[in-house]
Amino acid sequence: MKGPERDGFGNTSYTCNEKTNLVFLKIHKTASSTVQNIIMRFGSTRNLTFALPKRGHIMGWPRLFHKSFHVAKENTTYNILCHHMRFHHEHIRELMPDDTVYITIIRDPVYMFESTFTYMRFDKQFGINSTEPLKTFLDQPSYFSKFGVRNPQHYRNPMLYEFGNIGTESNSEESIKFDIDRIEKIFSVVMIADYFEESLVLLKHTLCWDINDVTFFKINARRNESIRGMTADMAEKIRQWSRADVILFDHFNKTLWSKLSKLPFDWRKEVEVLKAKNLQLQDECLQSDSASKADIKDKRFGVYQPKG
Repeated sequence: MKGPERDGFGNTSYTCNEKTNLVFLKIHKTASSTVQNIIMRFGSTRNLTFALPKRGHIMGWPRLFHKSFHVAKENTTYNILCHHMRFHHEHIRELMPDDTVYITIIRDPVYMFESTFTYMRFDKQFGINSTEPLKTFLDQPSYFSKFGVRNPQHYRNPMLYEFGNIGTESNSEESIKFDIDRIEKIFSVVMIADYFEESLVLLKHTLCWDINDVTFFKINARRNESIRGMTADMAEKIRQWSRADVILFDHFNKTLWSKLSKLPFDWRKEVEVLKAKNLQLQDECLQSDSASKADIKDKRFGVYQPKG
């Protein structure tokens, strides 16, 4: 669909083509379920074709994506791929059109680690019997990492791992830079969960979508009472432990602001428009500020809400 690129006030910037072929790398614990719902809503309203897992909601993770093993129908041309997977560009490229736009979302590794530690119940898995299990782990992470746990990929440099990186425990500066360069060449938008609305404005502009296409409800958001305290010392220990993810995050956080500054309209005003639209929808549809099943007023409607 060809049409004018408009800001949140309906002002025309220039003519562009709405992008409908998308790959979204859905990274765990990064607000990725909210982005996935935005994309699925967009695709559903336009009758686009989704690549779906053979079973469940995960495409082979933690194994690298392979179209023969992880897609229900591998000989089909798809518009959208947006379920959990571990990135493998060559196999994905064989499945998707040449003009596919690649997008993803990452998060400050400090808060991502805390969220993952709680969600995965690593205190139980590591046998930590403490009133401050996260602090106990961070005081000697190398000791606890010797213990076998489910999904060990989650507790050190998990974001770089989901991009397909293998050497997550001993990344050199050179290998981290190589991975970042590779990601930058493939992905048109790397969203930052910590600046969610700002990232959505950049996404909307890059895809030539309408502001209403990127309105959202929070999906899989934690209640405030479940969030553990974080001291400056603990945060620094996480940065040292997941150093590769910190370098990844810092790079694309800078990239986000650089790209926003080059937009041909006042992106700050558009962020405010998006927030206002979200509040309006929240008042109309929800009983609180998140879209859990219990919070949706009209029970005919729901959200796609897989774990993770």
